[in-house]
This record gives sequence, structure tokens and C-alpha cells, in this order.
Amino acid sequence: MLAEPMDVQIETLPDAVVVHIKGECAITLHPLESTFLRLSATRPKLVVLDMAGVTFISSLGMGSMLAFRRGLVSHSGQVRLAAVQPLVLEAFRRAHLSEVFTFYPTVAEACAA
Repeated sequence: MLAEPMDVQIETLPDAVVVHIKGECAITLHPLESTFLRLSATRPKLVVLDMAGVTFISSLGMGSMLAFRRGLVSHSGQVRLAAVQPLVLEAFRRAHLSEVFTFYPTVAEACAA
């Protein structure tokens, strides 16, 4: 079975930057990591990762998100995860990252919190 290719789109809102992620966050993380590098350089105060379209996440994908979060937090920024699918959420729980990230049911709720 071939991995579903990843697609990453950035949406800039007045109070947040939303990163819409679709596909599998597995081995080929280049689209996600290049987006994280670009965003890190701008030091946004709030980044919401829209995970509604993420069908699978590996430890590499979670590690990439964790490193991005660590960088933003060091500059007083926040990373929130929104619309995480149940199987992907379970992967975060198993990795004990559900205690590190804040999860929201929707992008709108993550932006408003």
C-alpha cells in the first residue's frame, strides 16, 4: 500500500496562522518541515495545525511537530492542534504527547481559545 501524499497549505488569519495538513505524516515530511521552517522565521504568536485531513502520523511526524512547537514556545508562541482524527489522536496519546499539545475539536475553536 502506497502512502497518501502529504499536502500542506498555510492560511493567515488576523489572530492565527492555520496550517492545513492532508495525507500521511510518515516518512516524507518535507512539505511539513519546510512549512515549519518558514513559519518559525516569522515567529507567529499562534499556529493552529488543522489535522482533519491527516490519516496517519508516525513518530517522525510527531517529532517534527514537537520540535516546531518547542521553537515557537521559546519565542512566546503557541501551537494548537485541531480536528485530530481518532486514530491519529490515539498515536499522540500513546506517545504521551497528549499532555504536551492542546487539542481542539475545530479550527475555529482553536483560533478562538
